[in-house]
Amino acid sequence: MKLLTFPLVLFILSFLFSVESELVVVAAESVTMKTVFIDDEREKPFEAGQLAGRKLLDEMNGINVEIILFAESFDGKENKEKLLEGLCSVLPKEKLFGLSTYGSFIRDSVGDGDRVTLLGIGGDVTVQSALQTELGVAQLAMDTAEEEIKTKLLRAGRTLGEKNAVPSKNRFDILLADAHSPKNRFLVQGILEKLGKDALMIGGSANKNPGQNHVYYQGVRHDDAAILLTLSGSFQVAPAGRFANQGDTVIQTAGEATAAAVENVKGTPLGMIAFSCAGRKSKLDELDDELNAIQKHFADQTIFGCFCAGEVGPCDSAVDTADTLCCGSGWYLMLALLYQPVAARGQE
Repeated sequence: MKLLTFPLVLFILSFLFSVESELVVVAAESVTMKTVFIDDEREKPFEAGQLAGRKLLDEMNGINVEIILFAESFDGKENKEKLLEGLCSVLPKEKLFGLSTYGSFIRDSVGDGDRVTLLGIGGDVTVQSALQTELGVAQLAMDTAEEEIKTKLLRAGRTLGEKNAVPSKNRFDILLADAHSPKNRFLVQGILEKLGKDALMIGGSANKNPGQNHVYYQGVRHDDAAILLTLSGSFQVAPAGRFANQGDTVIQTAGEATAAAVENVKGTPLGMIAFSCAGRKSKLDELDDELNAIQKHFADQTIFGCFCAGEVGPCDSAVDTADTLCCGSGWYLMLALLYQPVAARGQE
């Protein structure tokens, strides 16, 4: 056997070292986001829930679902309960979270009748959830009981924040609450006291009409309650928030918010989660005007959105002076674009 010379050994070692020190781009395990909706034109909410659940599982195509978000705008408590029963007969209850809304939208459809819209997220994502019941503010009005509302919601927010305060990689939070604008700002403030001023959070408030103000935690309906969901994984998030309360500016700011978020995406887009104000919806000439503005900057991608009675997300510096990244308010479009970043070896 011929022995290697010392110079040749050095050459081989230097080659190996140079290869190992190069930036090697690899693909991290990805996240999957899929949406479906059902309009209950047959007035059979249980069957509508079942069909929506089956359609979502078909869309996931065997990928394990880690969390399911849903927005429903069914009329009447009985119909809502039957819808929930239908969903839970097909989908895993422990992964099912949602709220009653004024309508919802996906990439190519928007509706505000008896509709349910589902978002399934699977793959490299970890979910932590917390529920706070008995907020104690459902029957209180801001003009007569603001201090009491503030005290109770700050306390509730701190409790939620403490429950989900465990540090997580690339975390962001989703808040679903029966606390409409302007009450929602106190709940958000309490959460951020525990998570930090730079914590990223989006969310929406349930329909504020009596008998419609529900949030759903692990397949169970709750009123006068709030849910905090913490998602973490290999993905990253590009958020944006814009305020508007006039027709033309609603459309304009929807485009601006989407464009701002898209500009900060540094990888492969996965999908959008959006919460828009029902008041913004009321200013539109056509129901799909805001969605069309979003699509101009974010076409052919998964979109899950709903119309709410209050929104949570990045403050619009033009109207808000909060010293935190995110705030609770009204007349907003709040959105988050999830994307899969390009990872380097050693960072997968």
